[in-house]
Amino acid sequence: MKMKYLKGLVAAGVLATAAFVGQASAGVIGLALVVDGSNSISNSEWSLQMQGYHNAINAAIPTDGSVAISGTKFGRTASVFQSMTVVTGANRGSIADNFQSESRPFIGSSTCISCAIYSAYQNSQIAAFFGGFSYDKLIIDVSTDGQWNRGNDPDGNGIGSANWAVANGVDQVNCLGVGGSADCSFVAGDGAFMVAAADFNAFETALLAKIRRETGQNVPAPAGLALLGLGLAVVAFYRRKKPQQLLINAA
Repeated sequence: MKMKYLKGLVAAGVLATAAFVGQASAGVIGLALVVDGSNSISNSEWSLQMQGYHNAINAAIPTDGSVAISGTKFGRTASVFQSMTVVTGANRGSIADNFQSESRPFIGSSTCISCAIYSAYQNSQIAAFFGGFSYDKLIIDVSTDGQWNRGNDPDGNGIGSANWAVANGVDQVNCLGVGGSADCSFVAGDGAFMVAAADFNAFETALLAKIRRETGQNVPAPAGLALLGLGLAVVAFYRRKKPQQLLINAA
C-alpha cells in the first residue's frame, strides 16, 4: 500500500509540474490598445482617456511577463506610439507613463478605425518577430466615442476591418464605447465583447474591468494549482485513514 501511496504522490507531482511547465512555455497575451483621438474628443477628454490607460496599466497589467501591450492612436490616420512590449516589473511604469504623456494625433474630422486596427496588427507581428516572443492570445482593443467615416468599414471584410484581423490570426477585436454615439458593432472573434462607459469620467473604471477580463484575471485558478491541490487532498485523505483500514485495503 505504501508503494501505491508513493506512486500516487509522484503521479500527482508529475501532472502538476507538467502543467506549470506548459504555462511557462506558453506565449504571452498580446493586448494592442487602440485609442481614439478624433475631433469629437476634446483635449480634456483626451487627457482623461490617457490618464485612464496610465492608471489601468499600472493596476491591472501583470508584471510576470505573461502579457505584452502596445498603444496605437487614430484620427484621420493612425500611428503606433508604444510598440508591443512584454510587461515586467522593470518597465510597466514607463509604459504607463508613455500613454499618459502621449499627445493627440492630427486633429481632423475623420475617424479611421480600420487604419488603427491595421497599424496595431502590423506592429504586433513585427514586435513579436524581433522580440523573440509568441502569442498565446492576441487581442486588439479599440476605444472610441463615435463611428468610422474614413478607411474601410471595421465591421466589413476590407483591410483593417475586425473580420480581416481575425482572419489573419487575431483572436479578438474588442471595443470600449464611450457615450451614446459610440458604435462597437464591429467586434469580432470567438468570445469578443464590448464594454460601455457613459462618458470619459467613467472611462477608467470601464477600461480597468475590460483589461482584467481580457488578461484572464477573473477566471478560476490555473490547472497546475488545481492539480497540486488535488494531490494535497489525496495526501490528507490517506493520513486520516486508520492503520487497520490501510491493511484491509492492501489485503
